[in-house]
Parts: sequence; C-alpha cells; structure tokens
Amino acid sequence: MAKKLPSVFSNKIDKTLNNNERFYVSSISYNKPIYSKEEIKDKINKIFKSSSYVYKANVEITLKDKVVNKKIIALKDDKLLDINGEYINVDDILDIKIKD
Repeated sequence: MAKKLPSVFSNKIDKTLNNNERFYVSSISYNKPIYSKEEIKDKINKIFKSSSYVYKANVEITLKDKVVNKKIIALKDDKLLDINGEYINVDDILDIKIKD
C-alpha cells in the first residue's frame, strides 16, 4: 500500500519579479577584469618564466584608459620596460596576457 505524502503549501505570485535584473552587477558587465597588484605581478612573472620567453614577449596590456600591444623585456621597480625604452607602471595595469 502506497502512503499519500502530505501536500506542500506554495504562495501564489501575482506580480512580476525582476530583482535579479536590478541588482546584479558584475565586472564582466563593465568589461574590466578585476585583478589585484599581486595577481598582475604573478601574471608578469609567469610570462617571463615561460619557456617561450627568450628576450621579448608580445603582450596585450589593458590599462586604466586603453589597451596597448607591447613587446616587454623586463620588470624593474614595479615598472615594465618595453623594447622601445618606455616604462609602464604596474599600478596602471588592469590585465596582461600573451599575444600569439
């Protein structure tokens, strides 16, 4: 004999629910990744320690106001040095990745 389970009470929803649309905010929606200074330094160190790095690395650097493509050769005193002798402050970098 099968026993009948008790019924479950549920309220009737008679209005539209849109709280997820109003309150959800993500870093992806602003198109800016969020990395700490230590994470950026770790990414830079991984680039320099990779087996493909010999003298210069082609990278795409996302800065606070623009995206630049550089060939970096060194990291000194929290600044990246590119092949043209220009310095990029690590504090200004939002993301860095190797270009193929």
